[in-house]
Amino acid sequence: MLTCCAFLRQSIEVSGPREFPVLPSPGIQRVFVYAMIMASRAMYLQVGWMLDQNIKCSIEAAAAKCFASDAAMKVTTDAVQILAGAGYMKGAVVEKLMRDAKLTQIFEAPTRSTASSAAAES
Repeated sequence: MLTCCAFLRQSIEVSGPREFPVLPSPGIQRVFVYAMIMASRAMYLQVGWMLDQNIKCSIEAAAAKCFASDAAMKVTTDAVQILAGAGYMKGAVVEKLMRDAKLTQIFEAPTRSTASSAAAES
């Protein structure tokens, strides 16, 4: 996600502001992107701390994984929309990152069902 944000910032600086931006106020979008990145980071750091303290954290780990993969997909989708055609072209950095983010969502589907069953048991 950080790679996507850095690429997005660089391309906005190079291309300059657009007359008709694809998303309303890319500056506001950037704030939400950073908020999602910080929330994902806080969640996985919390899980790491819980593991270090030998605290059971299977639900927290599953929730962190679900949130981080959804955040990655949201961040890359916003980046593709902000960059318009340049973000969707084959071989573009953001396009590759979006494919990777989608793969994490697909591979994570079993984790979601495990998390929902673990939450029901507690």
